[in-house]
Amino acid sequence: MEIVSSIASKVFELSVEPTVRQIKYVFNYSDNIHNLEEEVEKLTDKKQRVEHAVEEVKRNPVEEVEADVQRWLTKVNNVIEDAGKILLRHEDKAKKRCFMGLCPNLIRRHQISRKASKALPIVVGAEKKEILRKFPTASHHRAWGSQSYRSRREMRRLAHFNCTSSDGIEKAMFEWNDALEELKKFDGKGDEARVYSALELSYNFLRDEERSLFRLLGQLAPHVVVISDLLKYSMGLGLFNQRTTLKATRDRLLKVISDLKMSCLLLEGDNHEQVKMHDVVHSFAASIASKHHHVFTAAYQTELEEWPNKDFFEQCTSISLPYCYIPKLPEVLECPKLKSFFMFNSSLKIPENLFSRMEELKVLDLTGMHLSPLPLSLQYLENLQTLCLDAVFWKTFLQSES
Repeated sequence: MEIVSSIASKVFELSVEPTVRQIKYVFNYSDNIHNLEEEVEKLTDKKQRVEHAVEEVKRNPVEEVEADVQRWLTKVNNVIEDAGKILLRHEDKAKKRCFMGLCPNLIRRHQISRKASKALPIVVGAEKKEILRKFPTASHHRAWGSQSYRSRREMRRLAHFNCTSSDGIEKAMFEWNDALEELKKFDGKGDEARVYSALELSYNFLRDEERSLFRLLGQLAPHVVVISDLLKYSMGLGLFNQRTTLKATRDRLLKVISDLKMSCLLLEGDNHEQVKMHDVVHSFAASIASKHHHVFTAAYQTELEEWPNKDFFEQCTSISLPYCYIPKLPEVLECPKLKSFFMFNSSLKIPENLFSRMEELKVLDLTGMHLSPLPLSLQYLENLQTLCLDAVFWKTFLQSES
């Protein structure tokens, strides 16, 4: 029995594990690129410090630069050059897209990610070599004085491929490959279920912050999303609570946006202040938010035919009605767990008590709404963090001026 178990274990090791490793190169693309960029930057900084120390030694006629220092510099130049070629491929080629502009070329992503993964330990090894110990003490202290940050950050987590048996992994491989083929040939008329399965696999590899922002994007109009709006919403909802300043929050938001682009879930906007989401991806994001997070949303510029029932609203965490035609709003929406409310509609008047039962609301965007007068029920929103009133029609104020 032990022999059979040993053979089975060896078969798993030789046949299944390498396959899973190849898949991880695609899903860890963002991590591998970012890690390589960070380590190349550290190695470049160290190289410059060594070069400065070498210049100091050369100015002293009684000192000599040891041969292994020169060899290290030559090696480091080659290592940085090789890593630079990989990062250049990332910039120039990894952004080439397939599937109606939705996703990058997965073969290139695999190749670049694999090269980055293999280059990383070489760069780290060169950076760790204590080459500055070869220099005189005074030079040593000067060169290392600016290196207080030298403690290394822990490597970012690797995404785990959660399968408990070889059959499970093999089945997941077949499904993943089949879904990718659907993505390549999808023209908007094919089997959306197969496309969704590939998107779901990408979604499952996201971090918590990336998932939260992805679901938020699914509640907004897909074709133009302004990054400054995302910043206001993110701060109000506390998506990046560990960031204590506006700049730090914006930097984190831009980082998460970049990661979503690399995961094929977000597109470049018309300018650097905007992003876009493909219609299919947006539909998937909206479905995830609706099914698993009690979000009520209507498609962009559609007619809202009916409101959900009372039981749904009691659990509802977000309402999003982007430029939808709404015949009439309820007098009161009883949503005790509601965190965000997006409603953009220039022809709709808000009832006085609409917000009176939304005690937990944090983000309210009423872009383009008629507020004449301002609804008194806004006073009940004690937890409100973000209020957006862009292009609001202030009828009362206009009348008073005329």
